[in-house]
Amino acid sequence: MEKEGLVFVEGFHGDPRQHQKLVDSLRTGKDCVAEELQTLTAQYRACLEAYLQNEIPGLQVKFWFFERDIIKATLNVLSRPDEKIVADHILINGRVYDHYEIPTDPNTVILPIERPTLWPSGPPGIRKLRLILIRTVLILAWFLLLGVRRK
Repeated sequence: MEKEGLVFVEGFHGDPRQHQKLVDSLRTGKDCVAEELQTLTAQYRACLEAYLQNEIPGLQVKFWFFERDIIKATLNVLSRPDEKIVADHILINGRVYDHYEIPTDPNTVILPIERPTLWPSGPPGIRKLRLILIRTVLILAWFLLLGVRRK
């Protein structure tokens, strides 16, 4: 994104530095891509859009969405690099899934969640296989909990 001249801001709701980066970048006329979990509800998006347009008159705000697919979202989390906190993100996905509101407007941009490549950097070693096993157990536990919760 940054190669195309876009400023990427992640998690600006609870992080004053990221919030300021977003507002400052927009004020200087830079295009931004901002990721924020709170935008999953229409009410938050409306408040955010009003706030930003008040701060930066003439600003155009566009919201893009990832498709609403808990299985693909979970597989995406499981395929992330080892340094990411997988269990936390799986729990977050499960906790917010029922609240994720995608507008029904025909002009809404809905991005597909790409299914990850099984072995993007070649077959794994034993350490990586152990991590995959742990992740698999976590996902199975998550789906069991999801099934119990929906009954």
